[in-house]
Formats: sequence, structure tokens, C-alpha cells
Amino acid sequence: MQAGEYPLLARLIRANRWAALATLHESAPFASMVAYAPEADFSGFLLHLSRLAPHTRKRWRASVSRGV
Repeated sequence: MQAGEYPLLARLIRANRWAALATLHESAPFASMVAYAPEADFSGFLLHLSRLAPHTRKRWRASVSRGV
């Protein structure tokens, strides 16, 4: 990515609030829409995830098993 493209990317991110989150679930691709909000300086993103989605349950189990 070239530095001149950063403003365009920033506008794209700020203009939307939904993104696709995808992972493998039982050896098949699985994707769902997630709400997001970027930090003002883009140092991070807040994601609204549901524990009902297979990819979230998978991450949740991994976090719990590591004690996170």
C-alpha cells in the first residue's frame, strides 16, 4: 500500500460500520457480518461479536483455555 492511499482507506473505514469476519469452521469457510468502530487514530478497532457465531465460539474457547 502506498502512503497516498491512506486517506482513501481512512475514509472507507470511517464511512462504514460493518465488516465481514471469516474463518474455517468444520473444514469449511464461514463468514458473518460484524459491527466495528475504529479508534480515532486507527490504533485499534472495537468489534461487536456474538457468541452465537461459530467463529466467535472458537475464539472464545481458545481464549478461555489460555486463561485470557
